[in-house]
Formats: sequence, C-alpha cells, structure tokens
Amino acid sequence: EKLVSLIGEALYGAQIQAARSALSDLELPYAAISAALTEARDTPDDRTAAIVLFALLDDLSIQLIKRNLDPNVKGGVSRLFDGYGFLSTANARMTMAAALRWIDPRTFTELDLLRRIRNEFAHNVGVKSLANDPVAGWLSSMQPTEQRFRPGVDAGLLLKPDLQVRPLETYT
Repeated sequence: EKLVSLIGEALYGAQIQAARSALSDLELPYAAISAALTEARDTPDDRTAAIVLFALLDDLSIQLIKRNLDPNVKGGVSRLFDGYGFLSTANARMTMAAALRWIDPRTFTELDLLRRIRNEFAHNVGVKSLANDPVAGWLSSMQPTEQRFRPGVDAGLLLKPDLQVRPLETYT
C-alpha cells in the first residue's frame, strides 16, 4: 500500500511538472490584462466594466486558440477569425473550446452568460446596471468561481489541449 502511494505521488508530481513546463512558455499580455482590469475597476458604470472585461476574456481566448493552431494553414490563421471565419464570434470560439474539452460544461455555460451580459449592455440602451433585468438574473444564476475549484487547484491554470493533469487520488 505504501509503494502504491509513493508511485501515485510520483505520477502526480510528473503530471504537475508537465503542466508547469507547458505553462512556462505561455506568454500572457500582462500589461493589457492589467490595463483592462484597471479600466473596469475605475469606470463609473457597469456597462463599460462588463464590455471591457468580456473583451479581455475574448482577446485571451483568441490568443490561446491561435497558439494551438498551425500557422501555416492555407490562407493563414487570421482568416479563421476575420469577417465570416468560423471562429469570428465569441460564441464560436467558446463552443470550439468546449468541443475540444479545453473548458468544462459549467465554464462554458458561465462564459455564455457573460457573453449574453456583454451583448445586453452593448445592444440595449435601457440596461445600464448589473442590477437591471435580465442581467441581474443571469448573474444570480452563476456560481462563484472560488467555490468551483477544490483546495490546492490553481484556478488560473491554462493547459495545452493534449495535456491533462489528473487529481492525485486517481494514482493512489
């Protein structure tokens, strides 16, 4: 039993090391993230904050998806995201991420709610606050992120599509 536990811990450690290695070459635009978060924090209205924060999420999703695509694809990767490209909308990109199992179904649902909130602010002049319906209802249906992760799991972990980290319990 002790040997099984030691082997399990070693396998788990190897998975964590592989995840760290994969993340080490991920270049996040820290200045852009900081600027968007600062703008959202300092804006006097909910509309601007919601639009800016969703734009940040969308920009990061585009970067992550492009990172995993073949840059030599005929016509270039940009054509997938421009105009009528099949990844030209936030909804299409979220659906692709879910289909590739990069995000779980609950994350997909909550990202879709954030997209709907952003669209409501962008396309309905009557909605000015997070307290207005239907935005307030969508927000109340969301689960606080910090409750979604088990203790010890890094909520910001972004993995390559071929990399999966299994919980320690699966090895013991």
